[in-house]
Amino acid sequence: MEQRIAELEERIAQFEAKTGFMSADTMKANAEAWIERNPKAWAFVKNDARAAVRDKTRFSIKKTLENLRSLPGFVWQGDDFKISNSYSSVFARILLKEVPGLDEVMTVRRSKVDRLFR
Repeated sequence: MEQRIAELEERIAQFEAKTGFMSADTMKANAEAWIERNPKAWAFVKNDARAAVRDKTRFSIKKTLENLRSLPGFVWQGDDFKISNSYSSVFARILLKEVPGLDEVMTVRRSKVDRLFR
């Protein structure tokens, strides 16, 4: 039992190192690097945001990322995974700057990255 607890604690520590305990600066840098490495995927995200603005429908970055993950044919560059959910808050704020009118169809919650987008 003690060995199993130690294994689980190690897995939690690895997860925290990759996700929740990233600084805002690291999250932003990682998200921007992902966008640069995956321009076709980012174009899909932006097009989905533009369609929501055009159609006046609610836009969800998380839903768009889930849809993107399920699409065949994308070659993902530079990550062990397709898209980290840790970048969602950064992606949302970048989209707000890049897609006019998106603020009318997307709501963002407070995030530690907010200070980087003022």
